[in-house]
Amino acid sequence: MIDRFPDWFRDQVPKMAESNKILTKKREPALYGGEEAFLTPEDVISREDAADAIKRAEETFNLCKKLLDTYKNKEPSVRRGERRSYGLTEKRR
Repeated sequence: MIDRFPDWFRDQVPKMAESNKILTKKREPALYGGEEAFLTPEDVISREDAADAIKRAEETFNLCKKLLDTYKNKEPSVRRGERRSYGLTEKRR
């Protein structure tokens, strides 16, 4: 399934997957802190962690935006009986 994406995007998938794993792990503490120990989010997540999260999210957003823009600019208009799916045209069944 990943083969349908351009090489430049496929090359970044492992990095995006790593970022997703890191950001998912830190999401709850960033929102709620350390509830059991009565710690605030600021006590649990450092400024460096926050800056890293922003950087990772921006990089992923920019890659996905570039991918969608690439398909948007190349895709022919959708003909009757077909539908769009992330820049790819599929026949309806």
